[in-house]
Amino acid sequence: MNRHEFYRPLAERTLLNYQVQYLAHRYFGKESPVARLLVEEINRRMEERAAGATSAHHRPLRRNEG
Repeated sequence: MNRHEFYRPLAERTLLNYQVQYLAHRYFGKESPVARLLVEEINRRMEERAAGATSAHHRPLRRNEG
């Protein structure tokens, strides 16, 4: 297990907390359960879309060096 894999859960939790806090402070008030539900649903849908998009493999772009 490399360092990125080891710290991935912590990074995901940190991002989730930031998203919830931003949404709560901006629109709903401090520590809003509505903000947490919205963020969780949005992230779940983004993960579903990303999982579906990974099935199509694209070659990386290369510079024309010549």
